[in-house]
Amino acid sequence: MKKTAPNWDMNWKDIKIGESMNTPLITDGLVFRTEFDNIDAADKQLKRIILGTNNMAGQISGTFTTTTGAVNPVVIGDPAGNPIEMNRSGELHGKTLNMSGNGFFIDINFNGTSAERGVKTIIGYPESQ
Repeated sequence: MKKTAPNWDMNWKDIKIGESMNTPLITDGLVFRTEFDNIDAADKQLKRIILGTNNMAGQISGTFTTTTGAVNPVVIGDPAGNPIEMNRSGELHGKTLNMSGNGFFIDINFNGTSAERGVKTIIGYPESQ
């Protein structure tokens, strides 16, 4: 019986961060944000964690089997393209992410509908978007 891979929100393998020792991936600033349902409540529940940066420069490459989230088309070399929204998609497969001062975030959502919960990547956009 053939074993199938899980349908993960993010399934990235063989990730290469930066091009070489002389051209690394550089992150300028770190955003770590948590959201609670009611921060003043004694029984508050964690709804979401966002981790990333508004300014990342360099390349990220690898095998992007599945990704959930959004990608600015500029990051994959399509400056005239429309924003790419992915739901466990292989849209990034075979691509190199060229982060030239763009944002990169991982959004872990514990709340909402089953479609809203999970791990999303926001690539090429600032935190405010």
